Amino acid sequence: SLRLVEREADCEIKFELEVRNTDDTAMEVTTAHLRLSPEHGDESQEDCGVQPVEYTVGEDELPVVIAKLKKNQSLKLTAIAKKGLGKMHAKWCPASGIVFTYEPVVRLHYEKLEQLTVAQRKKWAEECPPGLLKWNDQINQVEVEDEINIGIAFSGECEKLAKDTFGAEFMDLVVVKPKCGDDGMPNRFHFSVETNGALDPVTLVRAALWELQKKFTDMEKCLHPEENRFL
Repeated sequence: SLRLVEREADCEIKFELEVRNTDDTAMEVTTAHLRLSPEHGDESQEDCGVQPVEYTVGEDELPVVIAKLKKNQSLKLTAIAKKGLGKMHAKWCPASGIVFTYEPVVRLHYEKLEQLTVAQRKKWAEECPPGLLKWNDQINQVEVEDEINIGIAFSGECEKLAKDTFGAEFMDLVVVKPKCGDDGMPNRFHFSVETNGALDPVTLVRAALWELQKKFTDMEKCLHPEENRFL
């Protein structure tokens, strides 16, 4: 891996590529055709240990296609691989989308539910998207699902169905709020992580947690320099 130092030149690796298609069929130029340059600037790159990343299909690791050449076409280029951070430029950010939600707090308005008939309550519970409410035949009442679907809970579909079926005054038959502020102290969060393929989501989250832990450790050392002088 590259050493992250102050000089930008020390965060770069130079590759070269030169291929020519002499066959009648199309030729795929891939990252496997990239060759590490012997030198970059005045420094040798022989022992840098950097190589293009391949992607996995099943159990096979395949190179990334750069271009396709027809017969007698050629491609020659010099490529500079740079090490950077997502806060410097989006091209270094492995995450394409990260969203988190609080744990939902679901409350049923039983006083208004009692104003409806058993058939009306059952129909409403069964027509709501699955993942938030369920019908209990033993007590003839609507209940909150044991396993709540976060997307359904915050979608507002059950509230909208109650409004359309029974009127605007019944829109609050079920109230869903995030567990924060007046509705409780948040102690559980639901994260959705999507990457651009450079890293898988599990590796990305683990790397982020490691980096966060490292920053906390560095901060503690700065706050208590005497205690950490001999570490």
